[in-house]
Amino acid sequence: PNLLPVAVDDDGTLRVEEEAIGRIDGFRFAVDARAGHEDRRMLLNAGERALPRILGEKAARLQTAGFEGVTLSDGQVKLGDHALARLEQTADPANPRLVPARELDNLSDADKSAFIEALGSWVRERLSVLAPLSRLVAATRDPDAGSEARALLHALVEGHGYATREQAGIVHLPKEMRPFLRRLGVTFGALDIFARDLLKPAAREALNATGLDRRPLEPAMRAVLPGEGRLPSGYRPAGQQYVRIDIAEKLVKAAHDTRAKTEGRKSFVLDPALAVSTGLTPDSWQRLLGAAGFRVRTARALPDGAFGPPAPDAWTWHPGAARRGSQKKGRGSGKAGHDRRKTRDSREPARHGKTAGKGREPGNAPGQPATGKAFAGLADLMKR
Repeated sequence: PNLLPVAVDDDGTLRVEEEAIGRIDGFRFAVDARAGHEDRRMLLNAGERALPRILGEKAARLQTAGFEGVTLSDGQVKLGDHALARLEQTADPANPRLVPARELDNLSDADKSAFIEALGSWVRERLSVLAPLSRLVAATRDPDAGSEARALLHALVEGHGYATREQAGIVHLPKEMRPFLRRLGVTFGALDIFARDLLKPAAREALNATGLDRRPLEPAMRAVLPGEGRLPSGYRPAGQQYVRIDIAEKLVKAAHDTRAKTEGRKSFVLDPALAVSTGLTPDSWQRLLGAAGFRVRTARALPDGAFGPPAPDAWTWHPGAARRGSQKKGRGSGKAGHDRRKTRDSREPARHGKTAGKGREPGNAPGQPATGKAFAGLADLMKR
């Protein structure tokens, strides 16, 4: 039987002396139900004896082709619909252990060992983007970090790269520990604590593929998304929209920068052009800032028959006044009753600056795409 010719068709059909005796899918061999007849037992025996060699050749071709057609998803390494291995998490998120599928037992011991080693290298290469998370995990075991910093790091690890300030326990962190955490890539935001590199598309995709983060994935990690369905990984609610965590932080920081330039005044004017250029609506922008303690007093509309630009909205900031529940979808975050007011985009365009009509380029009204300086600001905002 060992001398009988054995071949595999392109569709995986295994043939002995031109007789189909079964099919190979992935590394799984399924016997043709008709192959059990007495007159075909010899052919079946020959095919099964040749199987380790045939599958070994297939494994070698996959390795040579750089594992083309192999995917990583839901914690499994697959060839088409067939699992080659599953990931078993270790202390290092970027270096999981591979548990081979039973079908690989059809390979010879030498071929199986070489294949699993090569497949492990392929997986580690794709998970190398999780190195920032690995550093956070390692730092949780650093005795020099202190209990408060380790608690914050644990919160970031559990959140797969980010946590709200409340979740992170930022109030308990000694200020002298911040440089240590910043060296690990941690950003201290007004709303969230996060590792910026882990908010990039490749990192979020890797976290999803390994099964570590089972929240919905936004593959492109766009700055703003419609607020529909479950909150995607790496985002926070802002009115009826979702905004990526690091973009939300930059918009809040821009508001604080404007506030700092008007020191001494109780209220100040904020230009929504940069936020609108990311895709946020003026209402979502106001709700996002409301979560950070900013409060808006909507300007009175012009009386009927009056001409000229309306007065700008007046903003104030109240440290520590942000409501914890203000981030929930559909809830407001400004003063009581603000949710029921019409936002300025339903009236005439606002004019910002000390003098109405000055310091603003045409076409930058709320609800419209920003131009000129606003686009320059957006380019800076979206830098990674």
